[in-house]
Amino acid sequence: MLDIYNDAWGEAWGFVPLTPKEARTMASELRFLIVPELSRLVYIDGEPAAFAYALPNVNEMLTGLDGKLLPLGFLKLAYRLKVRGPRTARLVGLGIRSKFRKDRRYMGLSAYLYVEMNEAGRRLHIPWGELSYVDEANSAMNAGVKMMGAELYKKSRVFERQL
Repeated sequence: MLDIYNDAWGEAWGFVPLTPKEARTMASELRFLIVPELSRLVYIDGEPAAFAYALPNVNEMLTGLDGKLLPLGFLKLAYRLKVRGPRTARLVGLGIRSKFRKDRRYMGLSAYLYVEMNEAGRRLHIPWGELSYVDEANSAMNAGVKMMGAELYKKSRVFERQL
C-alpha cells in the first residue's frame, strides 16, 4: 500500500511521500480501529495496483464517555467498535498506481473500489459513509463521486501566501 500511495499521490499539490517508518507507525496506531472488511487491495497481473480503506467513525462511539477512557471508557469503546459495530465510516485512503490510472483498460478501477467499499459497508450494517478530502482539482475522482449520487456537504480550503 505504501508504494501505491506514494506513486498514486505523487503529483498531488502539497504531497509529501510517506516513509516506511511513518507507515509502520500509522499502522500500529490504527490497528485497534481497522476493520479488515473495509479494506481492499487490487492486483493486476500479480502486481499491487490499487487500494482503498475506510475507518469507522470513532467520534460516534465516544458519545457518553465524557472524554474519559479510564476506568471503563476503553471497554465501552472496544465494545462499541468490535461488538456493536460502527454506524458510519470514512473512506480515508484510495490510491491507484499511476500506470494503471492512465491506462484506459482500467478506467473503471476507482468505480469498482467505490462499489466494493459501499457493499462492504452494507454487509457490516453501516448505512452512511463519507469520503475524506477530495481535491476539487481531481476531476476524475469528483466525477466518480458525482456518479455515485454522493452529496457535497462540507468544503475545506487551503490558501497559500508568501510570508
